Amino acid sequence: MSLLWRNKSERGNTCLMLSFRWLALHIHRSITRLILYPTCLYYYVFTPTTRSILKLYWSRVSTQKITFYDFLKHYFYFASTILDRLFFISKRYDLFSLTIKGKENVLQCVENKTGCILLGSHLGSFESLRCLARDKVQAPIKVVMDRSISQTMSRLIMELDPEIEKTIIDPAEPASILSIHKTLQQGGIIGMLGDRIVDTKNTVSCNFLGKNTQFPTGPLLLASITQAPVNLFFGIYCGNNRYTIIFERFADKIELQRNNRQKDLALWIEQYVARLEYYVKQYPYNWFNFYDFWHEQTNA
Repeated sequence: MSLLWRNKSERGNTCLMLSFRWLALHIHRSITRLILYPTCLYYYVFTPTTRSILKLYWSRVSTQKITFYDFLKHYFYFASTILDRLFFISKRYDLFSLTIKGKENVLQCVENKTGCILLGSHLGSFESLRCLARDKVQAPIKVVMDRSISQTMSRLIMELDPEIEKTIIDPAEPASILSIHKTLQQGGIIGMLGDRIVDTKNTVSCNFLGKNTQFPTGPLLLASITQAPVNLFFGIYCGNNRYTIIFERFADKIELQRNNRQKDLALWIEQYVARLEYYVKQYPYNWFNFYDFWHEQTNA
């Protein structure tokens, strides 16, 4: 599978990002958001590859032809979640109208001290979930994240709250599995994403929005090894200052038969993909995988 998403360089430079961060934290959110409009227009004009990819995505998620308005709204939703990361990390929850659904699914795991895996995706805002969970759930929370991705943005954000660095488990580090096990044994929570591939050898082909593409086996294989409960999570941006945080029980534990391991694993991943597709159709502007997800361009 193509790993173009890992090789994409970060757009913008550090000085611009620092200036934007200062404006966001010293000027009201509504005023700072005005800067997003010309920014989105710039990306629409100067990123033809992304426009082409979004056009292919919208042809799968909707029967309607994508319009100029759809392009800008999609860019604006993404830019809004990036801006709001600054406010979530700064614990400015008063700026937002938050609706949380299914929180009891996670709280039950915390109360039972079983720990759980939160399996997410690049649908919506990951930061809203990480910060809310860390502040509102009394349990250790670790996030499995590749530190090599978006290094500049991550560094600027983590400067706002250095404690975030302690919550990250890099899967490339030798001790990552031990850290995951330790967190779960303490009744903690492990957050990871299930829609991007790190190791091309460990994938399953699933039908997603009408065409097969590859999904990683790692997250659910890890869940089967740890026998931890699995909850899906989505931090959906709903426009203006509104977010809907969704926790959905996926499995009390992932069990794989020894003589049928790969087939059982594929069935679990298909269930995850089916739920992801459901929410993508509900909230199409929250899809933030801006690369050739179905390889329609690379295979053309």
